[in-house]
Amino acid sequence: MRIGCFAILFLLLALPGWAGILYDDGPIDGFDNAFLIDGPGAGPYGQTISDEFVAAGTGTAGSLDFGMWVPTGSTPTTVSWEIGTSAFLSDISSGFVVQVGFTFVNSNSDGFDVYNAHVDGLSGALVAGNTYYLTLGNGNDSFGNQLVAWDLNEGPATCFYAVGGVSRGRCGFGGETFTIHSAGAPGVPEPASLVLFGSGLLLLGGLLRRKLG
Repeated sequence: MRIGCFAILFLLLALPGWAGILYDDGPIDGFDNAFLIDGPGAGPYGQTISDEFVAAGTGTAGSLDFGMWVPTGSTPTTVSWEIGTSAFLSDISSGFVVQVGFTFVNSNSDGFDVYNAHVDGLSGALVAGNTYYLTLGNGNDSFGNQLVAWDLNEGPATCFYAVGGVSRGRCGFGGETFTIHSAGAPGVPEPASLVLFGSGLLLLGGLLRRKLG
């Protein structure tokens, strides 16, 4: 019985290395609501959104997935991102993506197609338990009208908004859909995790042979 417990413990310890996720605010909703992220530049509304979150893992940010609404028939193109220690601050890292990766999720009755947008090239060290802010803005689509929005899923993150670069306070809702992955391909285990995982498999294997014998 003790061997089995130790084997399971080893496997559980190895799981964080396989996940490669520094924060996950939950799945894409795609139907209920979203906040425009066309600002602070030349967009028609000039709005940016900043989500406060507590990092679940420690590591260097590598990529970002988020729910992105665009007018029906168009596809996502640009977005800017910032990671900081307060709302709308970029003291940790920032960047601008000319063409995000995207995967279709659904169409809704509000006249939007919803995509899972993927952004590579993030940077900046995050520490588990510390509070950070992810800000998205300057969104655009293949129609070029910047009527694009960040999917609201009422996740645990806290939403703030700014218009024309001026903070207006809380959005009054929960957070938006986003996942921050650690540097390197998501799901690729670290060497230490491989050792733990292998050790757990060996212990479980020995336990099974003992029981079957």
